[in-house]
Parts: sequence; structure tokens; C-alpha cells
Amino acid sequence: MNWAPPTTAPAPESDDERRGLSAVPAAAWLALLGSTLILFAAVAVVASNWNTIGQGLRVAGLLVVTGGLLGIAERARSLVPTTAGIIAHVGTALVAFVGVALMSLLGFTWPACIVVGGLALVGSTQIQAARWRRVTMHIGQVAGFALAATGLGALSGTTA
Repeated sequence: MNWAPPTTAPAPESDDERRGLSAVPAAAWLALLGSTLILFAAVAVVASNWNTIGQGLRVAGLLVVTGGLLGIAERARSLVPTTAGIIAHVGTALVAFVGVALMSLLGFTWPACIVVGGLALVGSTQIQAARWRRVTMHIGQVAGFALAATGLGALSGTTA
């Protein structure tokens, strides 16, 4: 069998082309750094005013962050699959916190919040395990069942 040699991109012909191509990675890194600094500034502002933010707004923010992470993971899946998988895991784990926060917002007791958070984690990891094919999603299911069982034990008055 004869295999053709791999083709390479032609070298830039002029200095202007070379300069233009070298600026692309730098611009991407600067954009990433700038957006990261803006994110850190936003987190600092929210953290410093946490007690003045209403509980409903906190839950809404958690919902937006969770949905945003899951959306980013789907969009980045073909470009950077490893990073997208990590983001998907974080977003999926946050679903448990969303369940707890929503139940707390509705005025349920702490054990009921834990049960719903655990069941939300089980459901979200079941859905995401089919999409991402990662063993760690199944580990999240075990954690969700443990969380739900803990809440059920507290609701029923069972002690360990």
C-alpha cells in the first residue's frame, strides 16, 4: 500500500500575513483573560452583597448558572470535549443544589429539601450519563440516592 504524505498548510508569504496569524492566539487569550476577570469581579460583588440579595433572586441566579453551564457544555462539546465534559459534570451536580434551593424557597423542611435534591441529582445524572458516557455520572447517581436516602431517614425519624 502506498500512503500519500500528509499535506501541510503553505507558509505565509509576507510579513504582514505572519503578523496577522500570530495575533490570533494572543487575541483569544486576551479575550479569555478579560472575561475571566469580569467573572471574578461579578462573583466578588455578589459575595459582598450576599445578605442583601433576596432568596428568590439567589435561587434564580443558581438556576441561570446551572442552565448556562449545561448549555456551554453542549456548545463546547465538539470543540473541546474534555473541558465540555468537566463543565457538564459541574452543571449536573448543581442540579442537586437547585432542587434543595427551590424546596427551601417554597418553605419545605430541610429533610424534604434533601430528598428532592437527591432525586434531582439522580434524574439529572441519568439523563446526562446517556449524553456523556462517563462513569462519573453513575457515581453521581449513587451520591443522589445516598442524599435522598438521608433525607428520607430524617423524615421518617430513623437514626443510623
